[in-house]
Amino acid sequence: MGLFGAKGETIVINVKGMTCNHCKMSVENALKKLNGVFKLC
Repeated sequence: MGLFGAKGETIVINVKGMTCNHCKMSVENALKKLNGVFKLC
């Protein structure tokens, strides 16, 4: 199961030290492209 979790599972990934908004957006855009990702907070 690991990082991908089970169907319907919520996964929280904390990234320390990321202060650049451009870097944040790059990570969010990459995650949005993954199958099964429905919402980013």
